[in-house]
Amino acid sequence: MQDRVPTYPGRVRLTPVTGQEGVYDMERADEPTQAGTPINKATLLTDAAAAAVEAAAGENSPPSLPSQALAMLAAAISELNGKAVQMETGEYTGTGTYGSANPCTLTFSFQPSIVIIAQMVDTGAETHNVPIIYKWGDATMAVRCERKTSSPPYTYDYNVNVASTSGKTLEWYAASGSFAYYQANISSKRYVYIALAPV
Repeated sequence: MQDRVPTYPGRVRLTPVTGQEGVYDMERADEPTQAGTPINKATLLTDAAAAAVEAAAGENSPPSLPSQALAMLAAAISELNGKAVQMETGEYTGTGTYGSANPCTLTFSFQPSIVIIAQMVDTGAETHNVPIIYKWGDATMAVRCERKTSSPPYTYDYNVNVASTSGKTLEWYAASGSFAYYQANISSKRYVYIALAPV
């Protein structure tokens, strides 16, 4: 996130509201050299992030504030047998391919217990993936997609095949006849990942 850098800090413009004495519309007039990142739901706790946190909460009430979500993540990490946790992060760019002949592959410096993959937020995307939480060794990976431009918007779930979790490499693919977004591999879209394991 970026801070707002105003030329005139705190300056605002008041415009009288027609027919309402003593009532004004207010707008910023600080002439920023950098507008900064707006503070709103999309930049603090997106629908995608909230869905992942809700899934992790299970039967408990999911947090609604970013600070609560971060506290929940910290608690989940500390519960990994009470041990120190090693972590690896990275990213990849989707190629638009899918299927058993075109699997996605990630190789880590250690064998993770949990891998989380998420598409970078793109509010204009027709379809995008919410965070995927994969437990090492499972035969499938559950992918949830959101379609925002349909009317009404909707989400749907899809299981992709995990071809291999040999050693430190995770390989997965969506079945033939599906789409690249099922495989978390939309062309030109950025995906980030985090791998966790107790030391």
